[in-house]
Amino acid sequence: MRLFAMIVIISFIFVGLAIAWAGLLPADAPAPGGVTLLGTLAEWKYPGSHMLGASMSDGGNPRLQSVKCQAILTTDNPVEKVIEFYSEKLGTPEAPVQPDAKAAVKNADAKSVSIQNDSRGRPVALRVIVVNQAETSTTLVISRADGEKKTHIAWSHYLRLGGNR
Repeated sequence: MRLFAMIVIISFIFVGLAIAWAGLLPADAPAPGGVTLLGTLAEWKYPGSHMLGASMSDGGNPRLQSVKCQAILTTDNPVEKVIEFYSEKLGTPEAPVQPDAKAAVKNADAKSVSIQNDSRGRPVALRVIVVNQAETSTTLVISRADGEKKTHIAWSHYLRLGGNR
């Protein structure tokens, strides 16, 4: 894992230098370094969850500096408790923002949050949460099948670097 992280960091440095050298990166844009998988995941990680695997790679668009991150987390907590945590964190209709927290949400980056429940009539509790902001897009797929002992949280995060449009 450490070797992989080192390779990813070195790759970002070389890609950033190559783009800057080619004149494609504006002089005032921040360097692409500083983004880490675990640092990015920290904001989204369910408390006490365990990571089954994670990856970070190029965002896939050669015209935009970007990265995509993915991780699978598990917890013993019931799916309802996990959904409640993310609903409260995001101030979604399933858990409206409390009056004392409205100021913090008002000052946060503008975002749209979509939650889809695909559990009805199925032997699985399944929620898909999509959070879009100006430079990021995050998807959480929270699931637990009947009889399973763990709730799974599949996290996908796309981050555009440098603020280029």
